[in-house]
Amino acid sequence: MKTVLDVLRRDLEDEIVAHMDALAKGRVEDFPAYKLLVGTLSGLSLALNRLKDLQKIEEEN
Repeated sequence: MKTVLDVLRRDLEDEIVAHMDALAKGRVEDFPAYKLLVGTLSGLSLALNRLKDLQKIEEEN
């Protein structure tokens, strides 16, 4: 059974993949857009890691 955290985790993972794909395929127009994309990836990765930590805590309880 999927929990809210499972759904959120999948959404974050999908967003990360989409942003990494854009970066890898050179779909960044200029340096400010690159900085924004990298910053977004950083934030999404941080959120995903925190979510994984929460899921571990929830599973332990």
